[in-house]
Amino acid sequence: MYQISGNAEIFKWLERETDSNRRLVMLDWLVEFVREPLKTAQRVPGILAPVYITIVPLPGIPAVVRFLVADQFNTLVVKKIVPLP
Repeated sequence: MYQISGNAEIFKWLERETDSNRRLVMLDWLVEFVREPLKTAQRVPGILAPVYITIVPLPGIPAVVRFLVADQFNTLVVKKIVPLP
């Protein structure tokens, strides 16, 4: 299991999201995400660091999470959360 860094980005998304159901789905998803972060993630090409994106299946419009895997620290650094275009 990984730990999450980049909490500011998560809190910023939670503050902007007005739908309490979507906030709960995101929090539930994060619990599963830390167990197997690369299960559905895709590596971002052209970047030397291990940066990935994955889709959070939120009701309505899904979100895309961009994150860095720091295996040596057993940490996932959340860089950005945006709605799926």
